[in-house]
Amino acid sequence: MSFSIEVLIAAAGTYLLRVGVIAFAAGRAFPPRVRGVLRLILAAVLPALVANSLVFEDNNFRAFGPWYVAFAVALGVAVRTRSMGWTLSIGMSAVWIATAVWP
Repeated sequence: MSFSIEVLIAAAGTYLLRVGVIAFAAGRAFPPRVRGVLRLILAAVLPALVANSLVFEDNNFRAFGPWYVAFAVALGVAVRTRSMGWTLSIGMSAVWIATAVWP
């Protein structure tokens, strides 16, 4: 199976999972505690993905480089602004710039 077909199958699967959750949750009233937990899922998953990408590369520890510099910049923006949008925008820009200028 080609890589393109695998990506398309994965994309269709994740899309169906998202639509299924939306269809399941439509019109239901969740208790306040469940709503509070659901609001925190992004705040828990995104740092886990970033930490994994920051520390590991191809099942080995990542050497110090542009990823760590970009992480420090994004962390500073997050602490200062407390805005997910600004943190992601500036952090991703920092990754691109740091990767471009890193020797």
